[in-house]
Amino acid sequence: MSEAWATGRLLVLLLAVAWAGAVDLRRRIIPNGLNLAAFAVLLALRLGEGASQAAASRGLWAPLAAGVLGGAALGGAMLALHVVTRGALGMGDVKLAGVIGTGLGLRLGLVALFLAFVVGALVSLVLLGLGRARLRDRLPFGPAMAVGTWLAALWGGPIGRWLFG
Repeated sequence: MSEAWATGRLLVLLLAVAWAGAVDLRRRIIPNGLNLAAFAVLLALRLGEGASQAAASRGLWAPLAAGVLGGAALGGAMLALHVVTRGALGMGDVKLAGVIGTGLGLRLGLVALFLAFVVGALVSLVLLGLGRARLRDRLPFGPAMAVGTWLAALWGGPIGRWLFG
């Protein structure tokens, strides 16, 4: 039964990041309501996962703690980048990183962010090469975060082992 909760959590996360990426690409903003709703649903699913595990004597709080740790760590890291870049990385991206960490946990969340930065860099290089962007342009990062999250959901295990040993 715990697997059903985890699958639901993954589906909610993947839908949320796809939606956030599409909105960010079109409007250059990730709505607070989307981040908040996804965060709340993911925490509820983690609590359900914990209740299911508790019934199997594996502990109530472990899934919730993993989500809170992942969300706080990824959100905190992106908040630091927001401050260092003087707002070049938007607060919607910071909050979406917290959502990703809540959904995937710390390890897979870090893989997702790593992949997001790789995808963002590659897209930027292509746009620069084609003359469709300049060095000073601010490109939406939500789509890269969505792609990174999807890639981490599909292949995060092997990529995580490669990254972290």
